[in-house]
Amino acid sequence: MTQAESSVSFARQRQVQQQLAEIETIYQSAPIGLGVLDRELRFVRVNQRLADMNGLPIDAHLGRTVRDLLPNLADQAEAMLRPILETSEPLLNVEISGETPAQPGVQRAWVESFWPLKDGDRMIGISIVCEEVTDRKRMEAERQQALDDLRQAKDELEQRVAERTAELSEINADLRQRKSILRSFFNSAAMPMGIVELHDNDILHLSDNWATAEFFGTTPQAMENQFASELGVLPATLERWITSYREADCTQAPVRFEYYQDTGPGQGRWLAGSVCAVAGSSGGPPRFSYILEDITERKQAEETLARREEQLRLTLEFTHIGTWDWDVQQDTVIWNDNHFKLLGLDPDHTDDPYQSWRQAIHPDDLDRVEQALQDALHQHTDYETEYRVFYPDGTMRWLVGRGRGLYDADQQPIRMLGVILDISERKRGEAERKRAEQMQEFQAVITRNMAEGICVVRADNGLICYANRKFEQMFGYGVGELDEKHVSIVNYATEAVSAETVNQTIRQAVLDNLEATYEVHNVKKDGTPFWCSATTSVFDHPEYGSVLVAVHQDISDRKEFHEKLQASLREKELLLKEIYHRVKNNLQVVYSLLNLQSRKVSDPVALSVLRDSQSRVRAMALVHEKLYKSDDLTRIDLADYLHSLAYSLLETYHSGSNPIALRLEIEPYSLDIETALPCGLILTELMSNSLKYAFADGRSGEIAITSSLGADQQLTLRVQDNGLGLPGEFDLRHMSSLGLSLVQNLAKQLKGTVTILPQPVGTAFQITFPS
Repeated sequence: MTQAESSVSFARQRQVQQQLAEIETIYQSAPIGLGVLDRELRFVRVNQRLADMNGLPIDAHLGRTVRDLLPNLADQAEAMLRPILETSEPLLNVEISGETPAQPGVQRAWVESFWPLKDGDRMIGISIVCEEVTDRKRMEAERQQALDDLRQAKDELEQRVAERTAELSEINADLRQRKSILRSFFNSAAMPMGIVELHDNDILHLSDNWATAEFFGTTPQAMENQFASELGVLPATLERWITSYREADCTQAPVRFEYYQDTGPGQGRWLAGSVCAVAGSSGGPPRFSYILEDITERKQAEETLARREEQLRLTLEFTHIGTWDWDVQQDTVIWNDNHFKLLGLDPDHTDDPYQSWRQAIHPDDLDRVEQALQDALHQHTDYETEYRVFYPDGTMRWLVGRGRGLYDADQQPIRMLGVILDISERKRGEAERKRAEQMQEFQAVITRNMAEGICVVRADNGLICYANRKFEQMFGYGVGELDEKHVSIVNYATEAVSAETVNQTIRQAVLDNLEATYEVHNVKKDGTPFWCSATTSVFDHPEYGSVLVAVHQDISDRKEFHEKLQASLREKELLLKEIYHRVKNNLQVVYSLLNLQSRKVSDPVALSVLRDSQSRVRAMALVHEKLYKSDDLTRIDLADYLHSLAYSLLETYHSGSNPIALRLEIEPYSLDIETALPCGLILTELMSNSLKYAFADGRSGEIAITSSLGADQQLTLRVQDNGLGLPGEFDLRHMSSLGLSLVQNLAKQLKGTVTILPQPVGTAFQITFPS
């Protein structure tokens, strides 16, 4: 071979090696498991994804059988693979489940397709396409709709893979055939993938499959040697890809990332990219393989799951439900914040949740609770028990704990999940309900044995639905004899008023006011009438609806006594009126005698004394006259009494032509006779002095009489005039005047005081005494 031919051959080999490296990169970075088995079911080729699924390195697969590597799956796998070797028929989309060294003890699931590989007509092995569906099956309950869409996409992908993988039957030792198979797989893949070069701030597309071309709306040929910016990739997206390519170049490991791409107003999709540096691309711009996957449906399912988890978290938080997760094998416990709060603990300052829980439980409940927990765990039953806990401040609360165990394949407990709830209010309600029932029973005993008669009458039809024994005895009936009888049966009827009229009057008064107290004329079973005092209230009965509860007490004796008492009182009132009348008449006789005597007296001093005596007698007579005419024989109206007395004094003492006015401002108040007599005499003395001395020079003027009741229940009586006034040297304590001495003595009798008030004009006396 010439040197030129050798150079051409070397260049071709280098080109072939470059292409093989690119195809190998795509094969190894594929997101699904790919592999090839020989006729003895030994692995002769495995990509990185399948190796990761099995939990063994790629080198550990080569030359070893399925049974050697995956003993838990061997029976299933051989039952499907052996018929393919015999019939050369592919087996597509079958589901296998079991355990692998990657995750011992965990049940996993895969969807696999198997194609026969031939060299001519000779079977040389089986091609495997494997996709793990463990997570998808676990999440399918929350995202059933999304799973249906993914399954449809998966079926389409498997169909395309099956169509292209059929070409693997022509694989042989020839490297070109293997390149053709991988190229066919590359071009027919449902996910966008290809080879690119990194150029500064742009990406040059070298080889892209049809899925990529469809993504950009063009063809693979049109994309060759086109920069991403020329294909319409947005700057932000371009920068995201460039960053990932550079990371993959630095780490020489696949780099996976996700991003959101807007596709229009209010629209967009989530994409997942996976890039890997292509080995042997040194000497020029670095080259990378990429795979792009539309993960919008997965993201939507994740968002739905996240929302549901948040809804569950909020539900637990708002309903104050505490959760706990006990890892039995590690003997560790995880609580949510509500669990801490229900024990009165601070989540940030509680180191050992389990011991904190034990210490919070009432000592009398601890052994029972822990025993129930262990019994439920080992007997495979649900755990539920109620117990008391003490808060750090000493407050006691009632909690209920519920839980369920999780077990491994050997039925050994591995975890226990549960909740706790605060049932303190329910416990208090149960205790209160029990107390209420006891109280109700106690009240029933009281009702049956109380001295008053009680009956319950339906408001809608007036029928008696209950009567205690006392009520039955009071009306002369036997036990239960009044049940379902109309209540008017116990009302006394006269010629003027029927029993039903009495009943309707009482019923209407009760319904209008919800309660009424009254006296009613009733009748016993034998026809004997008698009086009762009754109180009836409206009550909502759980069985009969609205009812009238009437409590009756026989007051016949009291009524008879009251009538006798009223008769006696009327007799005494008549006697007292007669006494007042006779006293008034006797005082009037004295007044008339003094008047006759004054006509025969010419001495002015003696005449003045007689006139003063007349006024005093008149004041006392007026008290008895007011009492005689009053409805209340023990008290008289102060305003009416003082008004009559004042005008009587004015008529007695003032006979001149000078006008003297009276101004009376008396607050409404009533006085008993012991107070009225001294009060009237005081007014007589003070007003007669004003009429005799204050206006002696014939001047006109005014006499004012006022009274008021203070907050301290002191009654103040003031008599003042605008006349000449008192002498400057006047001293009430050293006066020898009979009238003023009498005023002071009467004030003391009333336990009051007499005060002369300073006035610019005239005189003012103020008398204050307890009302």
